[in-house]
Amino acid sequence: MLGYSLAVLLNEKYNVYGIGKSNCDMPFNYISFDFMNEDYSSILNWSNPDIIINCAAITDIDRKSTRL
Repeated sequence: MLGYSLAVLLNEKYNVYGIGKSNCDMPFNYISFDFMNEDYSSILNWSNPDIIINCAAITDIDRKSTRL
């Protein structure tokens, strides 16, 4: 939500590389990624970022909190 909107806006002027759990087409460079089970080095090698903006969030506001 926030990340998508920001990526679309910034993509007008910069090379934007987005990652997330969605498998749909995006209007910027994008790769589907399982944050819990994959190695981040592959993403960093793919995008070679100058800046990283983390917009990850839980969008299910009714979700019950579970602590380990």
